[in-house]
Amino acid sequence: MSEVFKGNALSIRDGNGDLVRFDLRAEIGLAYELGRQAVPVILNECIVRGFYFIRRLSAEIKEKNISRFEDLRYIDWKKTLPFKNRTIVRMLTISTTTFTLLDLADATVRSAFKSGGNLAVFMKGFLLRVNFVGVGRCALAIGTDVAMGIKRSRLRNQRIKAMSRQIHLLNAKVFYLQADAWVAAENTERTISEAMELMEKAAALRLAVWQQNQQSLEEIGRLSDEVEMQNPGLIDEINDILKWG
Repeated sequence: MSEVFKGNALSIRDGNGDLVRFDLRAEIGLAYELGRQAVPVILNECIVRGFYFIRRLSAEIKEKNISRFEDLRYIDWKKTLPFKNRTIVRMLTISTTTFTLLDLADATVRSAFKSGGNLAVFMKGFLLRVNFVGVGRCALAIGTDVAMGIKRSRLRNQRIKAMSRQIHLLNAKVFYLQADAWVAAENTERTISEAMELMEKAAALRLAVWQQNQQSLEEIGRLSDEVEMQNPGLIDEINDILKWG
């Protein structure tokens, strides 16, 4: 086992024929360093998701007016889960980006202070202090956020197209209704014109009948003496008939 730790037990040759030894101590040291760097990243993840869960749970309790422990069954737990939604992805993007920027700034300042202007020393110290797990988590969060943004934009464009098509169909329906209204208005106008013509004809016919009746009455008045002479008592009989019906 000691030979494995020293790098003497396992070795391979690279493409140039040089011997490359497997040093278990370096591998363990690398794993330990990655584990140490992962601790603040995991802690940041837990804090952000925990705050989201608490905030959403509080909102659900307030919305459902929950005052007893038994009423917790009315909570929509899907709304409280800190996974697979746009809000938690954006929160993680902001928190991991802030964490990574602060870590890079700290590594830059400390390495510059200890390097004394030596670029090689600065780069060595900088690389040793950078939290590569945090950088990777930040890149993953940004990539997820961008992917969700692209998907949301695509869905929004599809929704806009569907709404535009619906508006176009509604406009077409309005145009057809307007055309039907104009046809109905034209038919109504024609009907009114025909009714006016009938009214005019009826008025003319009534006037003609009234004139004929007037002429008949005048003729009867003019011939009343002659009728009485030819038919004595006829006018009185006609008056009685008209009077007593």
